[in-house]
Amino acid sequence: MRVSVQYVNSKPAGILEVLAKAAGLTVEVPSSDLRLVTLTLTNVRLRTALDAICDTAACAWKLDGTTIKVTSSGTSAASGLPPLISLALDEVAVPDVFRAIGAAVGVAVVIEGRVERPPVTVKFTNARTSGVLDYLCKNAGCTWEYDNGSRRLRVRFQAP
Repeated sequence: MRVSVQYVNSKPAGILEVLAKAAGLTVEVPSSDLRLVTLTLTNVRLRTALDAICDTAACAWKLDGTTIKVTSSGTSAASGLPPLISLALDEVAVPDVFRAIGAAVGVAVVIEGRVERPPVTVKFTNARTSGVLDYLCKNAGCTWEYDNGSRRLRVRFQAP
């Protein structure tokens, strides 16, 4: 199933409930406070939308039968990176998205490996920096690491 969503400072439980219902699923969301979500996704797979929401809201999800079970992840941003980032790019080459993140947070970016991915459109507002990097790498087939000593973000792409 593909979905398109646009939310601004919204409670993740509400977003997840709408998506689950549209997919014929139910959702269990913890009563703990999750971070508000601001994101725009166009024509993405349901699991991609769930990943983006949970990356932004500091939670994790898994499908158990016909129920989406959400848990608070409690993970913190990578040491030395600013905890939150806002970024909006339209039809940009994937390596340039990482370079824009580096410019936004004031760190050098090293891209390793061959990148053969179509341009992407992303919009994150006050999203966890580490969550944004995790989300982008999950979808682009890469890994990232940050060295606080050299203030360098290294992004490694695997072969397509």
